[in-house]
Amino acid sequence: MRYSLEFLPGLALPRAARARAKKVLLDVANSLQRIPATPAWWSAMDSGLAELNLGGWRFEYRIDPGKACIRVMTANPVESSAV
Repeated sequence: MRYSLEFLPGLALPRAARARAKKVLLDVANSLQRIPATPAWWSAMDSGLAELNLGGWRFEYRIDPGKACIRVMTANPVESSAV
């Protein structure tokens, strides 16, 4: 089953950050097609948010196996901490 990718409306992020996240998350979506339908694994994926840190941004997304969709829920810049 082919997975789609959605960004929640209203996520304010630069076009370049969105494009990079889209590329990586579409790769994730393609890999989900090869995962066996093991109930425990999919239950774990369905119960929480996954995180992607990429190019100074943190994306939280949900995998919805019922709708075959990856939905980006939040996108926030990562604050760099002074050491």
